Amino acid sequence: MRFNLSSHHITRRRMTVRICDADGMYKSIRQCQDIVTKIFGCHVKFILLKNTTGDYTRMVVSSHDLFNFLQPKCDVLKLMICFLKNHVAVTMDGGLFTFLMSSNLVLNSHSLPYFELSNDKKYLLSEIRQFLNTINIFIDISKFSDVQSIIKTILMPKIMLSCMDLDHICILYTTSFASTMKKEDIKVVRVISKIKDSCIYDGFLLPVESYFDDALLSTKLTLRVCLVNVSLSIDSEELLGEKKESIIVASRMKTKEEILNFLCKFCYNFSKQADVLICQKVVHPKVKYLLKQNNVICVDRIGSIALSSLQSLFNCKVMSTLMLTDFAQYISVMNDFKFLNLNNRHFIQITSTSSTSKTLLLCAENDEELDTLAQCFEVSMALLQGLAVQPQVVYGGGCIETMIAMHLLYLRTKKLKISCTNNLWKVVDVVVKSFLSVALAIDNEHEILENFIDDSFHHHWINPKFRTRCCCGSINSNIDINFIPFIELISSGNINEKIIEAKTINLVSYADIVIHPSEVFLRNLEASVTLSDIVSHISFQILQI
Repeated sequence: MRFNLSSHHITRRRMTVRICDADGMYKSIRQCQDIVTKIFGCHVKFILLKNTTGDYTRMVVSSHDLFNFLQPKCDVLKLMICFLKNHVAVTMDGGLFTFLMSSNLVLNSHSLPYFELSNDKKYLLSEIRQFLNTINIFIDISKFSDVQSIIKTILMPKIMLSCMDLDHICILYTTSFASTMKKEDIKVVRVISKIKDSCIYDGFLLPVESYFDDALLSTKLTLRVCLVNVSLSIDSEELLGEKKESIIVASRMKTKEEILNFLCKFCYNFSKQADVLICQKVVHPKVKYLLKQNNVICVDRIGSIALSSLQSLFNCKVMSTLMLTDFAQYISVMNDFKFLNLNNRHFIQITSTSSTSKTLLLCAENDEELDTLAQCFEVSMALLQGLAVQPQVVYGGGCIETMIAMHLLYLRTKKLKISCTNNLWKVVDVVVKSFLSVALAIDNEHEILENFIDDSFHHHWINPKFRTRCCCGSINSNIDINFIPFIELISSGNINEKIIEAKTINLVSYADIVIHPSEVFLRNLEASVTLSDIVSHISFQILQI
C-alpha cells in the first residue's frame, strides 16, 4: 500500500511502507520510547547501544547520535526517525522532545477516529499558541547571566562537567556570541587538553604541522600567503581533464605518475614565491612533504566558508587553477600574525583590525567530549541568534509542559463554547497525558507518585516536601501553595474541577533558572503534532485492511 505523506520537514513524494500489524507497530514505538526516555532530561544520562550481532557498540547521549545509530525493522518507526533526523538538521536540537511528544500522542489516541483527532489536535495547538503568547517571558540578552542560563540548559543534558568547567564553557559561548553576533564569524578549533584551557582568540587559528621548527617559525617577520580553492591531489578534476557542463570531455593526464610529477613542479615554483599555502580542498601527502622540504607551511581542507573569510581578511584573489608559474597576483603579505604552541600543536594566529572573526579553541580530554562541545556550541549560537530577533523564553524542567496541561484542563472544566467535534474533550485528555508523560521523562529516576503540580502556578515539582524549588527553579516552596499528584491527572476521568488559571511569576533575573527559547519549543511542538498525524494516518489505514 502507498501513502502520500508530506510536511515541512519531509519532501512531498510517494513512499512505500511495508504494512505490519498495528500491535507490532505500537510495540516498536514503545520500545524506542523507552530508549529515548533514558537519555532525555535535564542531566547527563548515557546509554550503551549495540547492534544485533554485538560487534559494534556506541555510547549515546544526544538525539543526533541516537537517531543516526538506530536501525529499526518497523518501517513506520523508520519513517519517524527519518522525520526526526531532518527536524534535528533544521532546528539543531529538540529531537528527543519531538519523538516523546509525538509517540505519546500516537499511543494515547489509537482508539480515536483519525480525521476528527487530527482536526482537534490542530485546534488545541492554536489554543496552546495563544496561551504561550500570554506566558512568554521576555529576557534581555545583554545580561550575561540570563544568556548563560539558556546555554546551561543545552550543555547539562549532553556532557558531564564540573561547576567550574560548566561556568567556563558558558562564559566562552556567551562571549563568542556577544563579540560577533554571527556564527559564521567564529571558527572552532579542537585540541585534546583540559577543558579549562579552552579560550577565544582574535582572528583565525590555522594548524601547522608539528615538524616545523619553533626557532624557524619565530624568525619570520612576514608571511606570503596564497589561497587556493582547487584540489592538489591525484584525483583533481583540473588535472584529470577539462570539465564542461558536469562532463569531463578531454583527459590531460592519464596516470598518477604524470599528475604527481606535475604537482612536484608546481611545488617547486610555488615555494620560490610564497611561504603559506591555504587550500580549501585536499592536498596530497607527497605535495605536503615537498612543500615542507622547502619551508612552506601547508594548510588544507579548511572549507569554503573559512576560505571566504580569509579572502576578506587578506583582501586578495583566490587561485582557481594550477596551470600557472607566476603566482604574484594571488600572493598576499601577512604582517599581523603569531605562532602558538598549544599542547604540542602548532598554530598560526592571523589577526586584522578590519575583521571581527574569532576562533574558539575547545579543549577536552577525549574526542567524544570535543564533538559534544562543538555540537553544543552550534546549537547555542543558533538559539542565541533566534533570541536576538525574538527574546522570549518559557520555563524548562517540565514546568512548561505542566502549565500547558493544566491550562487545557482549565478549558475543559470551564467547558468553553467552541465549535469542534464531540471527541474534543477526549483529545484534551490525550494531549494532557502526553504533556505530563514528557514532564515525567525529564527526571525519570523518580516514580510517578513523587511528581506533583502546584495549584497556583502549575509548575512541575518532585518531592516538594524535600525540595525547596520547582523543577525550573523559579518558585520557592515556602509560599502558600497546594500540590496535585500527577497520578490524579493521568488517571482517566479523574479531573480536578477546581483548577484555576495560573498566577504570574515576577522575576527580575533568570540566572540559575532552567529556561528554553519559546520559538524553539513551539517549533518542536508543531513538529510533534505533524509527525503524530502522519503515524496516526498510517495506523488508521492499517486498521482498515
